[in-house]
Amino acid sequence: MTDETKRPEIYAALAKMIAAVGVVGKNRKNAAQGYQFRGIDDVLSACQSVLADHSVVCVPRVVEREREMIATKSGGSMASVRLLVDHTFFARDGSFVVCTTLGEAMDAGDKASNKAMSAALKYALVETLCIPTFEDERDTETASPEMAATRPAPNRAAPPALSESLSELRLAIESAPDRATLTTLVPRLRARPEAERLLLRPAYEAREKAVAL
Repeated sequence: MTDETKRPEIYAALAKMIAAVGVVGKNRKNAAQGYQFRGIDDVLSACQSVLADHSVVCVPRVVEREREMIATKSGGSMASVRLLVDHTFFARDGSFVVCTTLGEAMDAGDKASNKAMSAALKYALVETLCIPTFEDERDTETASPEMAATRPAPNRAAPPALSESLSELRLAIESAPDRATLTTLVPRLRARPEAERLLLRPAYEAREKAVAL
């Protein structure tokens, strides 16, 4: 058996796929913010037949998941989901490479995780196959915002609650064993923005009733 036949197929297959996919332009426009983008369907349409032609499959696996509720300007709430996803590209001989991407999305219903999975897959394909856009407006190259002059930090420590996530504070409330412990969480609650306090109030009141029994 020669060295050539021993070589894993996945690397040669990916190189051929990079040459075959070509450009996927940002031909869609976000109606709310007005920016151009390429959707998951655009990327999948360009990649699906190329993957099949080179006998490569992509299998996603969620490694980490974070979910929290975010208050909206209209007074409602949305689920915000962040997923860390491994995308494993397998060749016919079983050889593989893994591309890990982060997907983040928000939704008022039950689709936040679905959207985050699509975002993670889109960028796994874009990054692994080096898919260009040939657009004048790049994500990072032509848009270089200038930082404002920094001001000296005030000589006081920030409230501890501001460094913790909303879900961490909710968990602390729901697991408080007694009223005294629950009361110690009040300063942390007061340090949160008003919208978050409104979201946490039902959990606090429910726990307050539970520990009073």
